[in-house]
Amino acid sequence: MIYRNFIIAVLVVLAYGCSDSNNDDSNFDSNYSDHDDSNTGAEPPVDPEEPLDASDPQWLYVQTAETAQMTSESTLEIPFTRDIFGFTNRPNRQHTYLTAYEFASLWNEEGGNSFYEDPPNAVLTWLDGEQSREVEVIVNNATVYSDGGQEDSLVYDVTLETEQIPDAQMSSVSFFVDTVSAVWGTKSITVLFTDEALDVINETNSVVGLIREMQSDANAVSVVWLAFRPLSSNSISWAASPQRVFAITTSLENGVVIRPTTYTKGQLATSYTYQSDNTFAQEGVAQPGSSIQVLTESPSGDLVVGLAAPVSVNGTQVGGPYGAVPLIPSSSVTLAGTNRIRLFLSSTIESGSILTELDAPTYMLDMNGQSSVTIEYDNDSGSFVQQRL
Repeated sequence: MIYRNFIIAVLVVLAYGCSDSNNDDSNFDSNYSDHDDSNTGAEPPVDPEEPLDASDPQWLYVQTAETAQMTSESTLEIPFTRDIFGFTNRPNRQHTYLTAYEFASLWNEEGGNSFYEDPPNAVLTWLDGEQSREVEVIVNNATVYSDGGQEDSLVYDVTLETEQIPDAQMSSVSFFVDTVSAVWGTKSITVLFTDEALDVINETNSVVGLIREMQSDANAVSVVWLAFRPLSSNSISWAASPQRVFAITTSLENGVVIRPTTYTKGQLATSYTYQSDNTFAQEGVAQPGSSIQVLTESPSGDLVVGLAAPVSVNGTQVGGPYGAVPLIPSSSVTLAGTNRIRLFLSSTIESGSILTELDAPTYMLDMNGQSSVTIEYDNDSGSFVQQRL
């Protein structure tokens, strides 16, 4: 804790020292569009739909202000008095400045590597007398509020990740927003095939299927999270972060392919109600733990809800639903994502296929506690095995 507080203190000093761009006209103009990129070193990521690569810069954004306030349990308002300062991890060592509108726009773009699809983690620090306080939050959205005066504010929709609640009024505030999830991290699987195995797979018109386990207090059904034509070396990765909740009217019969169109951004320990207009309404905090609660009052037809999340294979962002449960009128279900994976070969499935039965051999892989593994397909046994170092 002492080490972490020291790091935060250093960042606060750095942020205040570097982000006061509005007060030094000799270096930077108050409008970011007039900044000289030769001074800032780099522009922030502008295309959130580009697949995340391990070599890409990872940005940390810092907003500082004299004051801030929590106007509700999920609303944080910070006056915008200086540009948002952003910098990257080594070895890139880049930095940049963003206006309030440019920073808020990071939550507007859809895509697997965007704040809209995968809300970032953040740390809020402030002074309580002479004592430093901090809370961890997930930033679901950001908007700019203007009262017509000279000072705008950034208004954040946040989910608290710690028991401590921010003060209603805070002073000497710093807000650190991370572009990669320090809490949840990224999981990756490398799958290898020999040329001989690929020939057999192509001859049988087979694909690699990936199932991600979903836990529920109802009868959960597996959905093929990912199905793809393999190469000799295949890279699969995903952010082990809170998932989206979906709803669709369908039957849960084996082989049915679901393509949900109604989604919400699912946050852990959050309760949602599915409404008659086919939308979700966030109701607040559900039971403690790493779960999402979904309720309904009057569903029509065979309503099915479940979890979905993006997944990348060989640099292409794909994926969607990976678990589903029926939801009957005036009831609720609890959903919880895991990082337990099943891999298999099949010629009869595609992404989104419901699987109530599977006769193909499957390889079970528990990614909890490990960030990456390499497995290979053994053509002689017709099964996957973990590569030994």
